[in-house]
Amino acid sequence: MNTSTLFKNAFFIGLLSITFSLESCTEPPPVSLTRAQRTQVDTLFSRVVAGLRAETDSLCEVMMETEMQAAVDSILELRKAEEIKIRDRLLKTKQQVNPPQE
Repeated sequence: MNTSTLFKNAFFIGLLSITFSLESCTEPPPVSLTRAQRTQVDTLFSRVVAGLRAETDSLCEVMMETEMQAAVDSILELRKAEEIKIRDRLLKTKQQVNPPQE
């Protein structure tokens, strides 16, 4: 074998190696399902979603009750504090108008 043949063979092998290594880095094509397989996947998905829907609905109700009670408690505390301030202000005003007699 002469030098030019060796160089051509090495170049060809190198080119093939680069081509195959680049091909291995690409994403595989998406899987193509048959109609029966798509129906089966849809059925399984619907069953799972139906089960999860019931669970999430019950969790939502529990969380709603808890959060609603916390909001109501917070509002009541604020209103009680406001009422105390108003009563104190009225008491001070009343004492200023009618000072205690000794």
